[in-house]
Amino acid sequence: MNITDFLKMNIPEYSDAADILKVSENFEKLDDNIKSTAKGLEDLKVRVSKLEKTAPDIKIISFTISPKLVEKGDVVSVDCKWELSLEAVKTTINNINVEGTEYTDTGVGSNKSYNLYVEDERGKKASAVASVVFTNRIYAGKSSEAEATANVIKNLENNVVAVSKNRTVVISANNQYVYYAYPKAFGTSTFRVGMFSGGFNDPTEMVVENTKGFSEVYYIYRSANKLTGTIELTVE
Repeated sequence: MNITDFLKMNIPEYSDAADILKVSENFEKLDDNIKSTAKGLEDLKVRVSKLEKTAPDIKIISFTISPKLVEKGDVVSVDCKWELSLEAVKTTINNINVEGTEYTDTGVGSNKSYNLYVEDERGKKASAVASVVFTNRIYAGKSSEAEATANVIKNLENNVVAVSKNRTVVISANNQYVYYAYPKAFGTSTFRVGMFSGGFNDPTEMVVENTKGFSEVYYIYRSANKLTGTIELTVE
């Protein structure tokens, strides 16, 4: 039985042959459209599958925290920011779910690492780590005082929070001693003034309390003699 006979039997109101033919043609077009749509969907699935296989994985372009170095005894808020190559559907920092690309951790008072994990809609993952380090100051400068005290050290004009004693610093002295002081935990040092090595006494030890109320044992180095002029001091 063809479609025309089917319509004659089941749709009496379409007795006119022309109407029956139109309905028949519409059914045939509808069937063709369905087949064409199904094929289009299959083609689309194949293309999407190929794109998924060749699409780049999510990447963390940058991950920064601020501050990175903090003076011991301080308590700070740490701001974490990151940039991604693709939009993430899941983001965690230290297993805490995070929305967006920023996170602030409050009440941080000791060394801490931040482990960033991101995941895209295909389940691809990326990770990065950044850390905040609590350390103490290195003090450098000149003084007329032959005997160092904690106040003499803390009043030296050139000081910085650092994780290493190695440094080159320029000091302007006028018949004054040059001092260099840092946490004993960094170990002993060698000194060079310009092109000449040495010129500093063996270190003495002193407990220095910083402005945050944290105390630490320091090595205190002093030039063997008073110096004058612009001094480029290299410490290693």
